[in-house]
Amino acid sequence: METEGLVLDLQTIEKLREDFRKLSSELRFRLDQTNDSIEQVAKTWQDDNFMRFHNTFKKDKERLEPLFQRVDIFEQEFLTDVETNLREYLALQDTI
Repeated sequence: METEGLVLDLQTIEKLREDFRKLSSELRFRLDQTNDSIEQVAKTWQDDNFMRFHNTFKKDKERLEPLFQRVDIFEQEFLTDVETNLREYLALQDTI
C-alpha cells in the first residue's frame, strides 16, 4: 500500500508501534530515575543553585508529561487504527 511517498506494510506499522511503546517507556523510566536521584540529593544539598535546578527540573518534568501522553495516544489510537485498517485491507485482498 502506498500513500504519498509512504510505503505502509504491516511489519512496518507493527515495528513503529513497538518503537513508540519502547520510546515512551524508556523516557518515563529515565525521567523517573533522574527524579529519584535529584530527590535524594535534595535531602542534603540545599544551596540556592541546586534548589533553582531542582525547581526547574520539576517544572520541566511536568511539561514533559503531555508529550508522553501524546506519544501514547499516537501509538494506541492512530497507529492502532492504521494497523487495523491495513489488516482488513490485506484480508480483503486475499479474497479477491
